[in-house]
Amino acid sequence: YAYSFDGYNFIKYPGNPVIDRAKIPDCSALAEVHHLIEPPYIYVFHTLRYISRGGEDLAVQVLVPTGIPFKISYPILSLEGVEAGGVGELKNCLPVSLEHASTLALTTECTYSRDAKAGVRVHVRSSPDGLDYDTVDLYSFDVDYKPGKTVRKTVGLKTEAKFIKVIVENLDSENAIPRVNITATVGG
Repeated sequence: YAYSFDGYNFIKYPGNPVIDRAKIPDCSALAEVHHLIEPPYIYVFHTLRYISRGGEDLAVQVLVPTGIPFKISYPILSLEGVEAGGVGELKNCLPVSLEHASTLALTTECTYSRDAKAGVRVHVRSSPDGLDYDTVDLYSFDVDYKPGKTVRKTVGLKTEAKFIKVIVENLDSENAIPRVNITATVGG
């Protein structure tokens, strides 16, 4: 990394690397595009190239100075429709790093059809490296349903794993769920 006070003359940052590439699951290369400072947070926007597949994405990392308490919420899963009796896939969820977290809450918001007969089950899977996830749940919880309504439920979980992802299961075998969003709130 380098910084500049005038946008023209850059000074190499002596604390490089700021972000260890090995800490980003599936990363083969990254480059900073832009940053935004909102004390105590520093948002760093990157292009991110993957090991397992081609192409690039824009990644956002939030840096927090050591020793400063933090709490941040961000969306990890957004599904437009879960078929009747359907189960999602891990690849649809962003990884949540818990390496420096002491608190974790998952907020699930589901919009149900008027004919809904059952809710959803959220399966939480863990990983030691952010690449390979367990095939058995670390946790799971159900979200109640109300036909034709949007229901929101927040569940606090332990932060024992290094990374987590979630899978959504539609418990209604007759009706699709129009929308499911899950937000992670991580603190340390």
